[in-house]
This record gives sequence, structure tokens and C-alpha cells, in this order.
Amino acid sequence: MTNEGNDKRPKPPYPTFVQVKTEADNKLFEDIYSVVKAAYGSTFVSEVSKNRIRFLMKDDRNVGIGTFEMLPYQPEVETNIELYYPFSTHPAVLAIRENAHVFEIGKLAFVEDKRNIGLISSFVDFIFKIAKQHHIDYFICAMNIEIYRFLVFKHKIVMKKLDKKLDFGEFGTYPVIIDIQESLKRAADTV
Repeated sequence: MTNEGNDKRPKPPYPTFVQVKTEADNKLFEDIYSVVKAAYGSTFVSEVSKNRIRFLMKDDRNVGIGTFEMLPYQPEVETNIELYYPFSTHPAVLAIRENAHVFEIGKLAFVEDKRNIGLISSFVDFIFKIAKQHHIDYFICAMNIEIYRFLVFKHKIVMKKLDKKLDFGEFGTYPVIIDIQESLKRAADTV
């Protein structure tokens, strides 16, 4: 899915994505996310989701360098994404929920000294792998504008922007739907 042929930088042999299963890993997740969130001036406090699946990104020395969380999109049961934007009432979201398996993404964060080294490319590969494992058709999220641009223009990820920029975080965010199947088709067409 990545476009590494155009990237002249050597691809790091990491990160590995480790599912958070222990209290120690959960504390590390919270510590990393809190530091990154504070660096961007965010004061948002999300709810603890019972059905969340959390991952730590670790480098080649097994040091935590980032976070990623996802959970089945069930706003009537639990959700963090609805705190950013009313996804559940948007016509595009209503349409995909009828016949598709939808997850929400949140808490994507990279420690400062590991940004701009190609971790987004590894993340893209990982979300497609995890989508296949969990039979996910779509992800919804409030996406940082800089990451949105990178995913759309470099990786050709198919996304639907649901609204104008939301004033959240340093760069702002877009409420988006990520279409996994269409992104995979586009990737296959460009190879």
C-alpha cells in the first residue's frame, strides 16, 4: 500500500505494532499519548471504551514510539469519535453502517523525535492488515489535516471528507470516512 519507491530515505525496520494487553503497556500508551496531546495543546479528555483495541508502536529497541486505538463504531453503545463530530447523524455514515463493518480510529500519536521518518507508511500498512483481520470495510475518524494530506496524496487512500476543518489541535482536523476496499483497489491499479 505504501509508495516507498518514491521515498529516498531508508525505511526503518520498525515500528512493530504491539497490542496493549497489560497494565504496564496501557500506562505506556497513556504516557505517550498524554505527552503528544499536550505538545499539540489539546485538552480533550476521551472516555474509556470497553471495546477498544489499543496498539503501541515500538522501535527496534522495543521502546514505545507511538499509539493507535480503534474500536467498533457503535455510537449507541460507546464511542469517542462522537465527541469530535456528530458522525452518527451524517448521511454518509448512516449509509455505510447499514451494510458494512465500521470501526473508529483514535489516539494516533508519534513521539516527537520519531516523526518524519516514515512511520505513517508503516501505519498505513498496519491498518490494512488489521482491517483484513477484523473484516473492516471502513474506518471513521477526526484526522489531523497534515496526516490527511499525506495519506491522500502520497498513499492514495480513498477518504470522504464529511465537513470543513474542525478547529481541533494545532493543524485542525477533518471528520473523514476511510474506504478500505476502494483504497486497496486504487493501490492495485497503481502497481
